[in-house]
Amino acid sequence: MLAWKTKLLTICSLCSLFFPTTVPVLAQTTVENTPTTTASGVYQQAKEKLPSDLYAIYRIVDRIARANEIDSHPWQVKIVRKYDIYSFASEENLITIHSSVLNQLVADSSALACLVGHEMGHHVKRHTVVGETQKAELLAKIKEEAEQEVLGTKKTSSTESTVSYVGGAIANHVLPGFLGNLVNGVLERRNTNRAQQVEKRIKEIIAQKTEDLNQRLALQTKEQELEADQMGYLTSIRAGFEPEGCLRALDILAKTPEFETAIAPTSIRIESLKDFMTKNPPQTLAQEGEARISATQPLTYDLSKNGESLKINSRHGASVADDIDAKFGK
Repeated sequence: MLAWKTKLLTICSLCSLFFPTTVPVLAQTTVENTPTTTASGVYQQAKEKLPSDLYAIYRIVDRIARANEIDSHPWQVKIVRKYDIYSFASEENLITIHSSVLNQLVADSSALACLVGHEMGHHVKRHTVVGETQKAELLAKIKEEAEQEVLGTKKTSSTESTVSYVGGAIANHVLPGFLGNLVNGVLERRNTNRAQQVEKRIKEIIAQKTEDLNQRLALQTKEQELEADQMGYLTSIRAGFEPEGCLRALDILAKTPEFETAIAPTSIRIESLKDFMTKNPPQTLAQEGEARISATQPLTYDLSKNGESLKINSRHGASVADDIDAKFGK
């Protein structure tokens, strides 16, 4: 009987090894590792270390980047005192916020989020700007094409004038002496008139092509601004902000003369955005973004030494070392 009891205890012991009735402590998920608690700690630290304006923008960029899956690269934030519609083109992934607008949106996070999303949208859509140097090159090309169109494929040397090219040089080989001088004078007058006509025609072509270039550049700018407005709406809504925030943001811009341009008037931007909002209701967008945010961790940040700019790091961290630590542990 004792032998049977011994065997039974042995079998029970073996069963407990292969089929435990309790979960081992190491397999339990601790509260400290949940995204909510981690996020709370990161945001609390940011709130303590960052100026209030930069803290608000950090939280906005963090949510927009994660909700829209545009967190694979870092974002740079600067608060500026002079508005530049083309500031996004000056530096990769640069977000500039005008200080006067920031002051007016001091308590409206949804409006500010839409403006931030607008700036991020320029980069996402890879908008380009023709700068002064590039425009000068285009104008030089226009002049060259106009001259070739009027004068033909042959080009004058740097020392030849338009008159000599058109025909004045021919007189140098026609009838020497008085008769030659007479013919020379007649040809010179004719060639002078011809040169004036040629010059006038070249100027007309340059003026027309320059106007066409300016119209194309203006249209490009307008289309980019309208598309960035749409991106501001889409990205901020996915991040959980209010749809009407975009309209409030544009309303603020409309009341600020510095932001009103003939290329993309704020009134046109508002009407265009209202139409886009009707076609893209916010409910689905908000659900998409919330799912993405719940599945990701808060982004880290670095404040510049002078405190004037903020870098929101990508989901990989601030460096390759951070990425390695996240993958394999420290």
